[in-house]
Amino acid sequence: MSSKKITFFIVFCAIAGGLFYLKSISYNEGSPLNGSLEESKKANDDHDHNLKPGKARDLGKSNAALPKLKLDPKLAAHSAHQDDPHKMGRTVKLPTLKDRPAFNPVNERERSLESITNEVIQMVQQKRSHTDFIAFLKKNELEPRVADSRNDDTGGMIMVRSDKALPGTRYYHAQFFNGDKGEQPFLQHISFEYPPGADSFQRAQKAAEVLFDASEKTYSKGEDFAEYKGKDCMTLWINKMDAEDFKNDPYNAYSSQDIGSVKVAIEQDIHCH
Repeated sequence: MSSKKITFFIVFCAIAGGLFYLKSISYNEGSPLNGSLEESKKANDDHDHNLKPGKARDLGKSNAALPKLKLDPKLAAHSAHQDDPHKMGRTVKLPTLKDRPAFNPVNERERSLESITNEVIQMVQQKRSHTDFIAFLKKNELEPRVADSRNDDTGGMIMVRSDKALPGTRYYHAQFFNGDKGEQPFLQHISFEYPPGADSFQRAQKAAEVLFDASEKTYSKGEDFAEYKGKDCMTLWINKMDAEDFKNDPYNAYSSQDIGSVKVAIEQDIHCH
C-alpha cells in the first residue's frame, strides 16, 4: 500500500472518528467539547481523577445506537498526532530492554497505568488485532464501543473506544486500518490519558519504557513531550497537555482541571519507510 494512500486514510480516520465521537465519550454525558475551558469546567464539576480502587470508572454512557461514520469537512484540520508542532529538543539514549529498571506501581491509579500501558504496547509489538483490544476491554468490564466504516477508495477503518476505564485513566481510543478484502486489520493509532500530578509525566514514561522497544527518546515542548521511534514504523509519544492541546478536540471533553493530563499514544509513522 502506498504512503500516499495511507496518509489520505489517516486523515479520513480522524475526520470520521471526530464526527462519531463528538458527543459520546467523556467523564460526564453531555460535557461540551468546544467552547472555553471555563464552560467545560462547569459541566465537569464532579470530575475526579483520584478514584476509589477496585472499580472501573464510568465515563458517561450513551444509549443511542451507533450511527454510521460520515465525513465532516469542518474537522479536516484535526488528525491524530503525526508531526509534533514544537521543535524537537534533546535526545536521550535508553538502556536495552533487559537493562531497564522495572516499573513498580505505588497506588491504584499507577496499577491502572501499568495495566493499560502494557496492553497498548503489547497490541503494537505483538501485532494484535482489534478483537484482542475488545477482549481486553470486555475482560475488565469496560464496555467497549465499536464503529466500522468502509470507503471504496481508501478501504475501511475500525474504531474502538470504551464507556468505562480503569481507575485513574480515561479516553481509550484505537483505530485499525481495514484495507483490502481478506487483509487483516492493522493498528494505526492507540492512546489513553493519565491524570495530572507532580510526577505523572515521568511515571507515564517509566511505565512505557519498561516494554517499548526503542533505543532513544527525544524531548520537546519544554521537555513536556517525549517521542520514541520503535520498530515497524510505529512511534510512541507521551504529551503533558496544556490548554492549547484541548482546543477543538473532536473526540474528548476537557476542562481547566485537566491541564497537566498526560496522553500516551502509539501510532504509525506515515513518514517511515
